[in-house]
Amino acid sequence: MLWPRARFSLSFLLPLALAGCAHTAPPPAPTPVPASEGAPAGPAAPALADVPAAGCTQGPCIGWAALLLSGGGDLSDNAVAHERNVSFAGRTLASLGLAPGHQTLLFADGDDPSPDLSYEEPNEERHRRLYAMGLWLTPEAAARTAVLRARNHALGPARPADSESVFETLDGDAEAARRAFGRGGEGGEPRDLFFYVTDHGVRSRDATNNLIVLWGSQHLRVRELGQALDRQPPARRVVTVMAQCFSGSFANLVHEGGDPRRPLAAHDRCGFFAAPPDRPAAGCSPKTDESLYDDYTTRFFSALGGADRAGRPAPAADLDGDGRVSYEEAHLAAIRWEQTMDVPVSSSEELLRRRYDDLVRDLASDRRPIADLMADARVELRTVAAALSAALELPRSTSLRAIRRRHEEASARCWPGLCEAESLLTGARLRAHHALRRSAAELGLTPPSQRPDLTLALLGPERTSALMNAARADIERVEKLDALVDRLRLASETYEARLERLRRLVELHLLERRARAETGPFRRAYERVRACETSGPWARPERGSL
Repeated sequence: MLWPRARFSLSFLLPLALAGCAHTAPPPAPTPVPASEGAPAGPAAPALADVPAAGCTQGPCIGWAALLLSGGGDLSDNAVAHERNVSFAGRTLASLGLAPGHQTLLFADGDDPSPDLSYEEPNEERHRRLYAMGLWLTPEAAARTAVLRARNHALGPARPADSESVFETLDGDAEAARRAFGRGGEGGEPRDLFFYVTDHGVRSRDATNNLIVLWGSQHLRVRELGQALDRQPPARRVVTVMAQCFSGSFANLVHEGGDPRRPLAAHDRCGFFAAPPDRPAAGCSPKTDESLYDDYTTRFFSALGGADRAGRPAPAADLDGDGRVSYEEAHLAAIRWEQTMDVPVSSSEELLRRRYDDLVRDLASDRRPIADLMADARVELRTVAAALSAALELPRSTSLRAIRRRHEEASARCWPGLCEAESLLTGARLRAHHALRRSAAELGLTPPSQRPDLTLALLGPERTSALMNAARADIERVEKLDALVDRLRLASETYEARLERLRRLVELHLLERRARAETGPFRRAYERVRACETSGPWARPERGSL
């Protein structure tokens, strides 16, 4: 969900999305107005260094470390949600016993004091005045970008999230791990690596080799990251959690060099991703109010740590009743509870879908009730599938074929009320634009700048109020219709995504059943990945048959 390109100079902020985080290539950004001018940007995200670490609360601890990565592309692409996501992930890991000193942060331009992220003006009156300036300049949807501002991140010490720093950090981490495990990387207590990414993603022609956007519009491909991780010692497990668009492509990191044509890596790897290789993801909001956030990062880390962004208890996520929440259970909590476009996937799911692509094709026309298909599923999948079916209000007789047809119908038509609301919004923006132009003509005003924020500053409070008085009702109507369109789009996206999540969960159960019937190398490889996924921030479990 991207705002269209503006005709005025705030077009540099247009790639910021309210929901989808697919990357575009904007023109260079002009010098932003500092956040200190006017209303504050809202509470800053806590610096990671200021977050206290709790003792390990979920069993005997082992040594582990984390890399937190958010490239953002550049100022125009880097939404404040990336900062808030990194802060929330870091706080959650600290609450599970991982001290900030063992968390390495690579964020945007690092410690450069220049502005490196964009946010939506949080003060209601100033927000309306900025929006009015945008509507004065253009009647198009791009007028909404007038409310975006810029500042430097508040995360504390960070390395730049560019290619050089990323590879230096990964190489340095691998070398430190080899030293910790003894000569040759063998022996010593395993020290796991948790690798979290909140960023933009780019879909490649080769969907097995998608990209993460780094600072300076550089990129990190699946294969490049896989080759870097190959240098980790064999005793080390690597768990990845990625929230960017098209992130499911990075499920291929389980293989040597991140290449699905090669065998599994020498050391255990697994991952959890906000979206399949061919879908966008939510989570790039420019809003500063984290109570409005609902995305993969929010749901995954809330479930893993047991508390949401505000510290309130999260919905129970211990699906197997063993008294602790695994990485996979946190992932399933996101699948169950997210109300967004996200369709989260895991490494083992993508591994099975590649292995048994013939079964996936056949299941598209399966007419058996999914309730019957899931009767012998493991409790985690059965519980989440039942919750999604209830949320979608599906009859018990619903089949995979029926889900696919519902999905196709939902994709082909406009969500009830959405097209009408979008049409009303287009007309309301045009009326507000003309009302502001008439008011300006009566007052003898012309826009002193093509930048809405600078226009507002140059006009001053009195002339701005005079300009807006005749158009205030039209401006407020635009704001209300914006909110309505946002709600309806979210409802449409959530419905479609829930259908897709449910279909994939049922298919995953049937794919797992096929895998359990196998013997030989693939079964052993699959169980390695599953053992990694069902682990968590506690002592490593024994490998065994699943």
